[in-house]
Amino acid sequence: MTLFLSQPEGAMPGPVSTITLQSGEIQLWHLHLPVSPPDQEMRALEACLSVDESARAGASASRDFRNQYVFVRARLRQILGEVLECSPLAVQFGYHAQGKPFLKSHSESKIEFSVSHAGSRALIAVAQKMKIGVDLETMDREVDPLKLARRFFSEPERSLLESLKSDPLSLRKEFFQIWTRKEALAKASGTGLGKSIQWETSRVPGWTLTDLSLGFPYLGALASDLNPLSLIEHRA
Repeated sequence: MTLFLSQPEGAMPGPVSTITLQSGEIQLWHLHLPVSPPDQEMRALEACLSVDESARAGASASRDFRNQYVFVRARLRQILGEVLECSPLAVQFGYHAQGKPFLKSHSESKIEFSVSHAGSRALIAVAQKMKIGVDLETMDREVDPLKLARRFFSEPERSLLESLKSDPLSLRKEFFQIWTRKEALAKASGTGLGKSIQWETSRVPGWTLTDLSLGFPYLGALASDLNPLSLIEHRA
């Protein structure tokens, strides 16, 4: 079951009013990254960041990258803060060997999360007692789908893409959809893309894969180690 919740148009990205996670539920936030956010809004978001995060943002030579990093990181902290009923600054992150982030603070909550961004969009997924991973890609990236598929994809995936050679748009769409599934699996499992890229994404024992409806040119996928009872999507 998928539910869609919306926010008022033009709403400021302040703290979320109420977030309650139910067992077997995944909540997914769709974010539109601002190009030139007002200074007042940026200062409010920057106040949510840790010292290390602020330093990383400040070190960027790209204003666009800095604004996007601050926006996504602050929204992640705000969302997790509402789930955990704490200040965004009280949320502490740790990282596994393959780089997968986890909650260093509030570990007893069993909250899992995943973040992805591409172009001017970002996704934040949150669940409890469930390994999850989310990925977002744009179809306009300069890649050779068949060349990459022949090198990395499984035989059934390669065959599917080969059958679409006469339809370039469908070929690119299918390639990036498969790619997002593999990236989402890598994030959920914590094994890294080197292993998940070898998996046949139409059937991965122990994992549930969900393709996300995002609108051209975006494609996304969500991976979880349990079959979620519901997916609640928050769309701005």
